[in-house]
Amino acid sequence: MKRSAVAIGLVAAALLSPAAPASAHSELNSVNPAADSVITSSPSSIDLVFNQEINSDFATVNLSDSSQRPWAGTKITVTGSSVTAPVTSKLPPGRYTVAYRVVSADGHPISGQSSFTVGAGAVPSASANGRESASSTAATSSTAYDPANPKASEGPRRGRGPNWVLISVMAVLGLTLGTIGVLLVRRKNDAP
Repeated sequence: MKRSAVAIGLVAAALLSPAAPASAHSELNSVNPAADSVITSSPSSIDLVFNQEINSDFATVNLSDSSQRPWAGTKITVTGSSVTAPVTSKLPPGRYTVAYRVVSADGHPISGQSSFTVGAGAVPSASANGRESASSTAATSSTAYDPANPKASEGPRRGRGPNWVLISVMAVLGLTLGTIGVLLVRRKNDAP
């Protein structure tokens, strides 16, 4: 009987302890033109590649110059994990910002922005050892505001992994309830 009480307590603890959520979220693998790059001629499109398939119904890519003038077309093409936005006309020399918001096939929203320069007006950033900085090879993951759709501009919440305090409290609560269950069964068996 003691073994069954212990088993009941362990099952109760297991059921009450939350499982750790999966942490493999979608993310941007690459952007072309590359982040912080200086290109000599206008690109015909903006190409984004993610690590998971993208839902074609919720893909948005905006391209704007320093005065917020839009340069990307609205006909976005999604093929698996690749998203392509056409550039509406030849870009004059200057700095441009790519802002994107997509939803992966698993429902995870991804948003961020990246910048590049057309012409020789800027020099790519370099680290102390002469190599390009990490920001020049991957887009920054800050949320771009879209006035036409403020709700979509919220972006994913950063730094929200498993809440270990909550998981610990739930585990202790489960063990406590299991122990109480064992003690109640024991008390019932010890009663005359």
